[in-house]
Amino acid sequence: MQDEIVARLANQLSTALIAQEARRAAKSPNPDSMDHYFQGTAWYEKSVSRDNVTRARRCFERALALDPDNVDALVGLGFMDATFGIGFHSDDREIRLASAETSAKRALSLASTTRSATSSWARSMSILTRAEESIAEFERAIALDRNLALAHAWIGLPKPFLPAEENRSPRQSSAPP
Repeated sequence: MQDEIVARLANQLSTALIAQEARRAAKSPNPDSMDHYFQGTAWYEKSVSRDNVTRARRCFERALALDPDNVDALVGLGFMDATFGIGFHSDDREIRLASAETSAKRALSLASTTRSATSSWARSMSILTRAEESIAEFERAIALDRNLALAHAWIGLPKPFLPAEENRSPRQSSAPP
């Protein structure tokens, strides 16, 4: 119980700290890679709109221009491309999803035990309907951090893409009605 309370407080504090860092970074005459990352995260957390996702994506691109190995910015960029690919109607859906997968793979290659990189890769596979792999990666992300709410939420997303036998709940019988 105490761990759950601490995790909730940490998540709330994280959001507040990111917003504060983004405000500070906006005033910086020479923002570094992490400054751009914080600004991108703050734009996304305002609301999931086409404009905010576009602004967030630009911030993550600037972060990566300064530090191509910034795992957090890679995860952010991939998440923005995935958000565009599945959340908004766009003519470049396949390109966005491929970019999301590329960013997730790169983040995972740099930090294979980082929960955000693992979760990013799982989301990418989920979007691309590689259900079994996606679920396994979400389970891995949860094993790295059992309080990772997004992994718990997204693990159900690929389940409709599982073969019928694997998609049955334990209560469903295999006999036809």
